[in-house]
Amino acid sequence: MIFLVLGIIIFVVGLIFFIFPAKKQHLFYGYRSYLATKNLTNWCYAQKISSRFFLLIGGIMLLIGTALKLTGNTNFFLIEMLIIPWFVVPLFGLIETKLQKFDQKTRGEQHEHIND
Repeated sequence: MIFLVLGIIIFVVGLIFFIFPAKKQHLFYGYRSYLATKNLTNWCYAQKISSRFFLLIGGIMLLIGTALKLTGNTNFFLIEMLIIPWFVVPLFGLIETKLQKFDQKTRGEQHEHIND
């Protein structure tokens, strides 16, 4: 049952971020991390990527939760609690990896040469 509830929550958050992305840096709304708040370009990209990953992971968890509910396997609360981090932790890891690659690509520092 936890997969169903958490899947719905993550999916709805992703849907809200997708429909109403944060256009400027907010303290309370949007995906916030060090890389996301570095500049406005990173911020906009982070909102776009995070909404997609939230929808994907939330949808997967929603499908698993629905399948567990339909089959009547809802009495495994502890097992579900142990498995949930396998979905939530990669969610943020994937977003941050994409942000790092985007930041390196847009920053352009690796291609600059300083003539001293």
